[in-house]
Amino acid sequence: QLLFSHEEELTNLREELQRENFLNTENLLNEAAVRHQKALDELRVSYAEQLGLLQTEKAAFAMERDELLNQILGLKEDLKLALQNSRADELVLQLHEVQTELEELRKGAQEQAKMQNEIQSLLKKTEVLENQTKDKEHYWEEKLKEREVERETLIESNNALKEEIESKNLKIETVTAGNNHIQQQVAELHEKIEKQRTTFSFAEKNFEVNYQELKEEYTCL
Repeated sequence: QLLFSHEEELTNLREELQRENFLNTENLLNEAAVRHQKALDELRVSYAEQLGLLQTEKAAFAMERDELLNQILGLKEDLKLALQNSRADELVLQLHEVQTELEELRKGAQEQAKMQNEIQSLLKKTEVLENQTKDKEHYWEEKLKEREVERETLIESNNALKEEIESKNLKIETVTAGNNHIQQQVAELHEKIEKQRTTFSFAEKNFEVNYQELKEEYTCL
């Protein structure tokens, strides 16, 4: 009975530890998934904002470039009309200045395109991370389902073990009751044997006395 009692206590303790381990694992997975999803959302918002700013700046650069191109065309026309005029040098200088600005704008546009490509690449990496995160979440969900199935199986096994222990306890109680009954019968038999032994001893003594008396009478005869 002590062995079965300890075994039942160990079984309950094991169930409690498995239940706590399962809850702790599930809480940690949920917290990690929430933190990871929050970080991905913040990263996506940041990239989207940067991409919007870059697109706005790109549109502004395009407008400035178009304006400068129009100015260059106008200056070229003015230059053609003022070739014999004293303003030709000034117009040439303005043309060079505008061409320099246009080159700077072209470089800026190239840098904007490069940054836009980098942001697109980062967005793709973010999408890959999201897919990996979903795969990991699916993996851990499957693991949790497997753990749940294992826990249910252990609970069923423990219930079967409890039923077996109760059956054995019932058998032990039955055997114990039978042993007590047998011990009682043995005690009663011992008591009867003692009574018969006492009776036999008394009869033996009477027989001895009678034998001596008969012997004496025989001797006298």
